[in-house]
Amino acid sequence: MDDKTDMLIRLIKAFVQEAILPFSESLPVIISYEKKKTEVVGNSPFNEKGLDKLYKLLKKGDIIDVSIRENLTFDYWDAAPQYYIPRIGLGLHWWGDTRPASDPVWRINKYMNTFSFALSERVFGPVVPQDIQRLFIQLFRMVVSELNAVTGQISFDSTRADSAVSRTHFEGYHGIDPEKQPGYTERLHGYHWMNLLTSGHIAKLGGVDYVLQEAPAYRKEILEINGESAILLQLTEDINDYSDDALRTLRTFFLPLLHWDSVSGEGASFYAQNPTITARLVED
Repeated sequence: MDDKTDMLIRLIKAFVQEAILPFSESLPVIISYEKKKTEVVGNSPFNEKGLDKLYKLLKKGDIIDVSIRENLTFDYWDAAPQYYIPRIGLGLHWWGDTRPASDPVWRINKYMNTFSFALSERVFGPVVPQDIQRLFIQLFRMVVSELNAVTGQISFDSTRADSAVSRTHFEGYHGIDPEKQPGYTERLHGYHWMNLLTSGHIAKLGGVDYVLQEAPAYRKEILEINGESAILLQLTEDINDYSDDALRTLRTFFLPLLHWDSVSGEGASFYAQNPTITARLVED
């Protein structure tokens, strides 16, 4: 990611213009530096002056984390989901070359660089409008193509995308820490409404032709990522309408990509105790 600063800036500009400004004119940008320092860059960064400061810091190269969201001044883990989920969240996290080659996890994973974005349903109501769905798909294509993504997903869940290293609900349910679990380049982080499969995933499933023919998806789109074929699988036409049965069928198709070396199931009780959280899981 260190050589993709200009791309990151272009992507942030696109998200600000297309997906943040229409819904909010005042959100803080929270930055973490390599030396563990954290800085809040203003409460109204969406003007040229505030954004220029963020872009200059990115170009300097010592930032490892960027979070754009409302200030949360309470213990959000004890709050109801409608309060701890920001209305808008954008998160970037990358490690650069800060880990020693002797680190065993670094040798296996190189650590995950992540880019995530979410709009809460509080922004537009309980039904995701078609124009928002199209916008998410457009921005998703842009992110995965420009950053040579390994995988990615779009889902309709309760999530904090501003915390870019957080687990998916699938990983949370099974107690999987994607920062420590080896092999993420050939594994998926769950099964979602839209899923990006890259070369390692496609090979494990049986090849491009097999995935295009057999994948249980409403739409299958071939992309080129990092010079190789990738596939976007969209489960249904509308993100507001996908059943548990459809998710079970997709999970079955993805099983070769969901076998982690060890899982604890530690998150199961959390979801049982928090029924208001929207988590599109069928772990039964």
